Amino acid sequence: MFMDIDAIAPGEDFREAITRTMHACDVVIVVIGPNWVGARGETGSRRLDDMADNHRAEVVAALAADVLLVPVLVGGAAMPKMSELPEPLKDFAFRNAAVLEDRRFASDVDALQRALKQFAESVATQRLADDELTPAAVPAPVAPTDEDARRPSDEPSGEGGTVPARRAGPPARVRRGAGPGGLHWRWLVLTALVVVVGLVVIVLLQGESSTPSGQITLFEDQASYRSAHGIEFSGLRAIGQHDPATVGDRITIEFSLENVGTDSLTFEETFVAARSPDDGDRDFGYENEGRVFDPGSVVEIRHSIDVDAAGIWRFWPCYSLTIGDCPDEWEAFPVEVE
Repeated sequence: MFMDIDAIAPGEDFREAITRTMHACDVVIVVIGPNWVGARGETGSRRLDDMADNHRAEVVAALAADVLLVPVLVGGAAMPKMSELPEPLKDFAFRNAAVLEDRRFASDVDALQRALKQFAESVATQRLADDELTPAAVPAPVAPTDEDARRPSDEPSGEGGTVPARRAGPPARVRRGAGPGGLHWRWLVLTALVVVVGLVVIVLLQGESSTPSGQITLFEDQASYRSAHGIEFSGLRAIGQHDPATVGDRITIEFSLENVGTDSLTFEETFVAARSPDDGDRDFGYENEGRVFDPGSVVEIRHSIDVDAAGIWRFWPCYSLTIGDCPDEWEAFPVEVE
């Protein structure tokens, strides 16, 4: 197990340490929560775009090392699209993901563990085959000396025993990872990895969901829509705790905005527009005030609201710019609350 916080020595280039570690791995698991793509650092920039971010560096290094790279989706997260990832990470979008859901956590972890165990067996088998085909280096023969000729087959060891004399014979075959229980250490590491992933997933789910019932997709639209301002909205989804939602539930709305135009824009704000069953204004999630939105930039929106009335709620993605507001064609979608 590699923990970058304490596994990199003071003064060591963390890029080199991460690259070296990834090349020594057989499996790298990337745990992806709902805001993995849009997570931002202290400067407000997206972490996946920050070349100095350790997590980005680890995934980039794992891709370059050509190890088994397994995305594990938790908290209702979706696999990122290639268009959402910076250039060095675009190939990551094509890795087949495992999914861990809290309501079927045990069976999902079992499935992941079986897959890792099968991979470990194939790796061990291949390495044994490689060892059989690759003989150990045979040292060049050394001409015997007169002293060697006089040496008996067994000579005193100086401690009351004898040391066997050197005899001709085939060289010992050395296998990587061999020794007492040599092949079993991989199994132990992989099992520990799954357990650690399980603990991480539990922490992530507790942070994202307030009840054990987990997160359920209430509405999803995979289409994309472009405004006259050159802003494309996509990945619209509403997730909640029950289906249908009930009064008191927390509903989370998420979507992406991308500047597909040629001009830089300036946000007055981005937000989630909402109307309660009595048509009350319940807009929420105001952010990005004054943010410059350059061509090619992506803004990930994810905000939650506690619904406090039964009936049909309406939500839609929205923004306001210094030159205009979100278009009417981005129509609201309904969510029923009982």
